[in-house]
Amino acid sequence: KAFGEALWSRRESAAALPSDTGLYPHVYLLHPSPDPDLAKSLFRTEVLSRLLKGEITEDYLTPVTGATRRQKDGTRAFELGPDEAKTLFDAILAWQPRKVDFDMGEVRQQNRYTERAIGAALADAVLPFLDMTTIGVARIDRLFRLIEDGGVPSALEALPQVIRLDSSRLNQVIQVIHRGLLNAQSDAVFSAFGAIRRWRDLSLAGVVEACPADLTRVVVAIVTTRREPGLLHALHLAADLVTAGDFTETDQEQLADALDALRIETAYENWDVRDSRTATMTLVRARCVRLADKLKAAGIVDDAVAAWIDNAENDPVPEVRYA
Repeated sequence: KAFGEALWSRRESAAALPSDTGLYPHVYLLHPSPDPDLAKSLFRTEVLSRLLKGEITEDYLTPVTGATRRQKDGTRAFELGPDEAKTLFDAILAWQPRKVDFDMGEVRQQNRYTERAIGAALADAVLPFLDMTTIGVARIDRLFRLIEDGGVPSALEALPQVIRLDSSRLNQVIQVIHRGLLNAQSDAVFSAFGAIRRWRDLSLAGVVEACPADLTRVVVAIVTTRREPGLLHALHLAADLVTAGDFTETDQEQLADALDALRIETAYENWDVRDSRTATMTLVRARCVRLADKLKAAGIVDDAVAAWIDNAENDPVPEVRYA
């Protein structure tokens, strides 16, 4: 309560959210405030209304995503009405990167931030408040075109919500996520893995059917082939899928074999620091330790699994040692 009161003491006027705090606007909805209804009203005025008018920027997309994302207790700090969600959907899909005659990098960076924020906004702040009658087939088709054109790869993250809206799109969604997992562009790969995570969350909530083996097998394939740029994400997700029991025994044995190869390939004494993967190499090793731990807990007995766990204790890099 004291923290909330301190936040709300920093206001330029009675008609404004707190300022000069360095916080995104949705934070004011997630913490106690003197008047929760006023906080929602001001958020709608200062953030949502600007998005609905077509001011699609990361500065507004991130707050509306944070405010509408379902919390651990199942509640949302802020909700859109169906008409608001439909209008925001149209505004987001109409967004185009800003173009200027001369750019020192700032505009390009802002465009990139906005592109990356669009997927989560669609997945958390827009589609959950729509049904098929409200959104219509034509809008769903536009979403697929946006993804397939490659301009906004983060929109992949919204696809599990499409299954909730229209289960007949299942195969189409699987195919598009599959292509994203194997994409050569890191943003598309990241978003495809994000789509699988969102799919699993919706499945656990009983909203959609389980994520199909067609996709989880791709995760195994990326690990076993050490395919970039998806390896780091695949190792992380694979550990979660092992814990959830979503892999067959054969899948787990293939992962153990991949860990054996990765143990040699990422050994510090063998690594060429000129390799473009150097920036993520220790993260990959940390993910390997975590996966090995999960495989051991699942009952997999393998020399490579044991070696990753045993050697981690003396690894010179903290993030690996404490993985």
